[in-house]
This record gives sequence, C-alpha cells and structure tokens, in this order.
Amino acid sequence: MPQGLTDKEMRALRILANSPRPVPAKDLATMVEVSERSARSYVKAINCAAGYELIVGSRSGYTGNKSRMQALLQQNGKSTTSKSIPQTGAERCSWLINRLLRSNEQLNVFDLCEEIFISISTMKTTLAKTRRRLEPFNLELAQQDGMLEIVGTEKNKRRMLAELLYEETSINFLDLETIQRSFPDIDVAVVRECTIKTLDAHRYFVNDYSLINLILHIAVAIERMRSNRPQTSGAPDAPGTTCAQSDLRAHEYDMANELADQLQQRFAVPFPSAERDELALLLASRTTPSTYEVETRDSIGRFIDADCLNLVDTLIKNVEAFYFIDLSEGEFFIRFALHIKNLLVRARHHAYAKNPLTEEIHASCPLLYDAAVSLAGIIKQQRDIQIPDDEIAYIAFHLGSALEAQKQLNAKIKTVLYCPLSFYASKPLQQFIERTLKDDILITDIVTTEAQLNRVDSAELVLATAPINAMSELPTYNMSIIADTRDAESIRALTTRIRRDKRRHAFRQHLEALVTPELFEYSESITTREDAIAHMSAKLERTGYVEKEYEREIWERERLSSTAFGSVAVPHALVPRANASSISILIPRVPLTWGSASVRLVLMLSFSIRQRAVFNELFDPLVQILIDERNVVKLSQIRDYRSFIDALCSMLN
Repeated sequence: MPQGLTDKEMRALRILANSPRPVPAKDLATMVEVSERSARSYVKAINCAAGYELIVGSRSGYTGNKSRMQALLQQNGKSTTSKSIPQTGAERCSWLINRLLRSNEQLNVFDLCEEIFISISTMKTTLAKTRRRLEPFNLELAQQDGMLEIVGTEKNKRRMLAELLYEETSINFLDLETIQRSFPDIDVAVVRECTIKTLDAHRYFVNDYSLINLILHIAVAIERMRSNRPQTSGAPDAPGTTCAQSDLRAHEYDMANELADQLQQRFAVPFPSAERDELALLLASRTTPSTYEVETRDSIGRFIDADCLNLVDTLIKNVEAFYFIDLSEGEFFIRFALHIKNLLVRARHHAYAKNPLTEEIHASCPLLYDAAVSLAGIIKQQRDIQIPDDEIAYIAFHLGSALEAQKQLNAKIKTVLYCPLSFYASKPLQQFIERTLKDDILITDIVTTEAQLNRVDSAELVLATAPINAMSELPTYNMSIIADTRDAESIRALTTRIRRDKRRHAFRQHLEALVTPELFEYSESITTREDAIAHMSAKLERTGYVEKEYEREIWERERLSSTAFGSVAVPHALVPRANASSISILIPRVPLTWGSASVRLVLMLSFSIRQRAVFNELFDPLVQILIDERNVVKLSQIRDYRSFIDALCSMLN
C-alpha cells in the first residue's frame, strides 16, 4: 500500500471530498493555509496514495469521484494504525503510553529509545508530553533509576487505553476490524454475538456506534484480566438498591451477569464481582429499553428516577422558551429522558461516550449545537457536571430529530383551493394533493367565490379550477378539477420558487435589521480572540445593544464550548437578555486563533428574548452559507458594509 497521507494532505482531501463544486487551487491553498504550490503538491500526493488520478484539475478547479475520496479518507485513517515506528511527538507519546500500559513490568527508558530509534533528548521531551497527556485520566508516569511505569487505578488505565484506540484513526470512528487488529488474541465477533444476544433477551436496544464502544471496553477488560489485572472495585452500591442510592437497577445487574457468564465461558477468563459491576454500568449508560415506543411519562419511572425526569422537564422548557423548538411530542420526551439518564450515569463515572460526528454537527448545525450547549450549562448548574463536546453533540442530535419534523411542516406552502363549482367538487383535487403533494402544500382554505378569495389571510398560493377575473397578488396556478402528474410537476416547481423567494426576502430583511453599518468593521490591528471579544462587546455596549457584563457572559459561553465552526466564530451569551438583538461583524486582517480553529470572520450575536424568533429564522440560512469555506474566503475579502450584505444575500440558494 502507498505511504499514508500527512495531516494537511488529509485535510485537503476532506475539503475536496465534501465540496459540492470544483475547488480552484488558490481556494484550496487558502482553506488548508498553505501556498498554492503546496496545495498542488498535496493533490499529487493524494493521487499517488490512490494509485490513479482520483482528483483531476480543470479551469474551474479540482474535482473527482466523491465516494472514492471518502473511501481513501477511511483507508488512510485505518492505515495509520499499522505504522510500527511513531514519527511525530504525538505518535511517540501515544506509543509510549500504550507500551507501558500493556506491559506486565516496568520498562527501561534506554531500551525504549532504541526500540523507536530516538535519542535520550527526544525521549525526555516525549516523557514531558506523556505526563501532560495522562493528567486528565488521573494517571502518573513514574520514573526511577531509568525504569518507567504508569501509576493509577485500573479503571483509569482502561479509560486511557480506550482513548488511545480512538486516536489511532483520523476519522475518529472505530469498527470491529480496528478493534480486532488491536486485540488479535480476542475474537471480537464472539464478543459482539454475546452482547447482542443478551440485549435482545432483555429487550434492550443499542445503536451501532454504542455497540462498538461496548465491544471495545469488553475487549480491554478481557485482555487486562488475562494479564492478571482485574478491576478491584466496581459500582458503588449493591444490586437491588434504589436509584437514589445507585445508578443501577436490578434488571441491569441481571443483564450484566448474564453477559459476563457467556463471556466467561467463551473466553475462559473469570469475571469477578467488580468486573460485573463495571459491565452493568457500561450497559446502563449505553443501552436503551427497546420498549420505549410504548412507554409513557408514568411508566418510564421503571427506568428513570424522578429527579432525572424533573431535570428533563427543565431542559425542554428552556429549549422551548429560548430557541422556539417545540418538544411537546410525547415520544420525544421518552427518548430524550432515556438519553439524559444515560448521560448522567456516564458523567458520574467519568465514562463519557465518543462521538464521531461532533465536528460535523458543530459545523453544520450550530443553532442546534448552541441549544445543546445551553442545556449542558443547565446540567452543570444543577448537577455540577461539565459536559464535554462529544456529549453536547449527542444532545444536539436529539434536538435535531424534533426540529426536523417542525421544519417539514413549516416548509409547506399555505394554499387556497378556488373551485367555483362547489365545495364538494374540490374533493378530487384535495385527494390528489394529499396523495402527490403532501410534502409541498398545506391546504388552509377552500373557497367557491372570488369574494371569499379576497378575504383569505396568510395564503401563499392559489390553485384555481376556473379563471380569476380580479387581479390576484398571490401566485396562481390554473388547473383542471381532475389533475394529473404534469400538474403535480408544475405545482411542485412553483412551490419551490415561492419557498426560495420567500426565504431570500426574509433573509435580507432580517439581515439588514440586525446588521447595521455601525456594526460592520474590518480591522488591521485585532490579532487575537481576546482582543476581538473585548473590542466587539465594548462596541455593542457603547451603542446600547448590551450591558456592561456582556463580555463576561461571552466568556462564560466560550468556556463551555468553542463558538467557532470552520473558519467562522459566533461568540454570544448563553442567556438572551440583550437590550436589542444584533449581529456585529468583524473581518480581521489575519485569521485569529480561536481554540483549535483559524477564524477569518467573527459574528458577535446579541440576543433579545423579544426578537429571538427572528434570530432563529435568520440563523439557519446564514449557517448554510458560512459552512461553505469558499463563501467565507470571499466574504473575508470585502471591506464595506453594503458589498458584504449584497454578497451574503447572493450566496443564499
């Protein structure tokens, strides 16, 4: 297999794989933050890794087969796991931790240097990085007389091993093949078989990703027990205790014991009580009763304690009040409550779930992600639990499922049927619409006279079975009472145009209301995130949009999770209590370092609860524009307000 791609070559490949249009070499260079010459060399390297001309250049830019690009991304992600000699400082750090944790004895520092062909000076640097890497897991690197070992609890060592395995893939997604390579002496297919069999028997469900996570932790446990390193303590309380005393219920212990018995038999390794308790915690925090669809608010108490249900009520009310997302649907409450229950279990035991889609959700759904951050802030306030980004993204995913149903309803065009013959004569047309156009049209009125038509409010389209004598301001489609597929196609095209025009009009209207000339600025002098936040919040205070404490509130939100996505940052406060809503625009001369992101465009948001609905209408199309890196590059080169607004509006599809 050809040599693996570098980080920047992988970055260039991701950009090309995800771009809906050809990418010119100049734009690719800008997005990867290298010279145009380097960008061209990256394309050559990618084609070399593919073994053929995967990416082709034309006058319009680089393009190629998207599915094959994604396959190459995944292939290179997996190939990194097979590299025997670590090349970078980060790789050496991970290699050393893995080597020490999987050894049954202390290791000599000089032997380790020879093993990976590095000097003692380089090893000293690696040891310093390793100590910092171990700190979040409450592990220490002990060194005495040239001998090394990692000191800490068995549970934390296992957490560290699992983390390393996730880091080995650049796509941050594990599969059975990856786990099998890391544990060649353990048949992971058997682990999967036993896990699914047990869950099915107890009527529990687990999604594919959580299943992989379970299998990983079980494989780690089996390997450690085979090396005579079992858990010495597990769940804090005994089976059968109440939920107020323990995170575990009796049926979860039963499920864990059944699975442990199977694994014990298949792998000839003992599962002591502490290991069974740990297995019960894993199952309790990553699986869901498959009966949730028939559960009610009253019956779900079998799985979730009252305190957790009250917390879920608070979270839902917050989303509804500040983000105008209707979460009243009963099934959503059950699903969301089960998720929050599992999240709290994971949090109390420092066993957070990885999320392979965190970056994608953060970048493509920032409004949902922001709502999830708000909920994470409430959980922190009420339970003193800091929710990491991966778990925030899972919350956003749940909110998105509810929001999508609302979007589909709101996207329908409010339509009046004009049928002069009679109300009943319109029935065939109604049936036709319900059968073929239910996703596009919502019938709000049926009228039989032009006088009635003139009194109709809020309609966006008229479907008429007879000519209308008076001039109508609404788009009108004339059709036979017996409609056919050609009518359906024409009406669908008309609703698409109405929807687009409505969206563009509303977008410009909201944009000009929230972004005033005084709030647009290009700066030569602002070079840091701190300077940008201080400068922009001071401007909003001077102009009366916010109060003095706004900068502090901005930083409170920023500490929960970075507000940057792609090369755009949207700093804002958690609570919408600005005097008036606004969007302040800053274009820095050079990109700002914003956490791990490089930001070309800063949009500081101030929310007024009275205008929050307007904000939500504007935010979604704005995000769709800004997730395209080429749009951000173009916008960052504009220096005046009117050109910026016009360019932004022209980018809306």
